[in-house]
Amino acid sequence: MIEEFQAYIDDFVDRRLNDSVVHLIHHDEIYKKMQDESRTVQHNLLSKADEETQELFVKYEDVMNAQMSIRLRQIYRIGFKDAIKIIGSIEKAK
Repeated sequence: MIEEFQAYIDDFVDRRLNDSVVHLIHHDEIYKKMQDESRTVQHNLLSKADEETQELFVKYEDVMNAQMSIRLRQIYRIGFKDAIKIIGSIEKAK
């Protein structure tokens, strides 16, 4: 039963993070502005770099994105579990 609940939480966290990121991409103006700036810098960097440096930059960016995904997932999972603990504590205190 605990394994099933853990699988449910993992699935929920993954879906919630995905929904949050999609919402952020489409609706947050500050995020959109930063994304545009990032693309401009990336374009400028890649246009001035040789092919080997371009490949390294793309690989670096992929690694950084993967790390960020892992961090966000962990942060969300910790927050979700903390919320469950807080709700449990409130229920016990009643």
